[in-house]
Amino acid sequence: MLSLAAAVGCGAGGNSNGARPWTVCGQVVWSSASGPVVQDVTATKVVTVSALSSGFDVFLRLTGDCAHGADVTISPSGSATDDGQARARDSRLTAVALHPKRGVSSIDVAIKRQSGFNTLVRIRLTP
Repeated sequence: MLSLAAAVGCGAGGNSNGARPWTVCGQVVWSSASGPVVQDVTATKVVTVSALSSGFDVFLRLTGDCAHGADVTISPSGSATDDGQARARDSRLTAVALHPKRGVSSIDVAIKRQSGFNTLVRIRLTP
């Protein structure tokens, strides 16, 4: 089980051109000129992601508000790094940017919410 770090990823400086930073619950999750394609997985049981977005990451919106976040488990452990995140007031994750490690083509992200509504994100990349 991978435990995601509490640090929030931010770009150095600001964007002078291009997209606005992806901000969730007042926290910058990602800052890049190209901007992310965000997968909203707040109301879906199973999602398959087959392509990476800006910065070769997968961007997931986990919950619909800033009061209650979610617990995230990545399998296999160590298959992705945390490139940015935002936390809800309960200190659990509400958004995350995951960077699959080189050579990894299959990752499962289990999202467990306080409400009991859980989601499985299947990242399936072409090697």
